Amino acid sequence: MLRKKPLLKFGAAGAVTTALLFGILAVGCGTDNAPQASINPPPPPEDTTGITPPPVTPTLSGTWAGTTHIDTSDVPVSLSIDSNFYMLSLDGIDREKGAFMTDGDSVTFTPAQIPGALFPALAGIDLALWYTKDEFRAVVNEVYLSSGAGPISDTDFEDVFGSFFKPVLATFTLTDDNLSITYDDGITLTLVRQIDI
Repeated sequence: MLRKKPLLKFGAAGAVTTALLFGILAVGCGTDNAPQASINPPPPPEDTTGITPPPVTPTLSGTWAGTTHIDTSDVPVSLSIDSNFYMLSLDGIDREKGAFMTDGDSVTFTPAQIPGALFPALAGIDLALWYTKDEFRAVVNEVYLSSGAGPISDTDFEDVFGSFFKPVLATFTLTDDNLSITYDDGITLTLVRQIDI
């Protein structure tokens, strides 16, 4: 028959050492020293663009109005920036909205949606809706299919409509409430911050 041996075998000195060790561990595990759960910030407001860019320079957020020179005339411009998203209007007509990102004095506008109102002659377009690239392509495909031409090819779609959704690079200068944005093609927006009253 096998005799069971005690698992722990220690004398009075060992018992005191074990008691001290458990005491130190118990004190070290108190709630004051326990790691705290981090409090995560609330998620950003839901956007309709589907793009989540890095934070924009806070001083650029707001509504800006001014002009740009197109062909031979000055055209009114409105630019609304809310956190990382923008909406651009030219001559009182909404043109695009999407993601707005800065890096130093550079800015990138990435259009995510264009309004149907830009294409009133396009059959099947809803003038009151905003369209993503895929949604807009579906409308264009319907026009092609209804005319008997078959679906629009990737090349034809990009040649005709792709520029509406391409990121646009520019540089900007901000002085007090005056914002100047110069696109890589040389067009400049001269804007003044609008103060809500």
